[in-house]
Amino acid sequence: MPPVLLLLCGVMAPAFAADAGAKLTCEQIYAVAQTSVRYRDQGHALSQVLAALEADSVKNKLDGAQFALLRNAVSVVYLGNATPEEVALECMRVQGRD
Repeated sequence: MPPVLLLLCGVMAPAFAADAGAKLTCEQIYAVAQTSVRYRDQGHALSQVLAALEADSVKNKLDGAQFALLRNAVSVVYLGNATPEEVALECMRVQGRD
């Protein structure tokens, strides 16, 4: 398994250990976004990072909207259009936790 996949799965796994229908949290999105930046800075391609999200251990635990949100967060942060902090703050704002 590629290192990117191992780390992304490692970040997400605790959230899904207890509940297969678990909701993606802002904290999880933040952690994955931070990991994406780290891998970008190490020279991994966006396609590699996004492919890691396709792993059964991540994709099958999220509904379509949650998966799309996670992919979007990774892409936006990877491309430098937002920081992991900005993504997390927007997530909390949308959830009414600001």
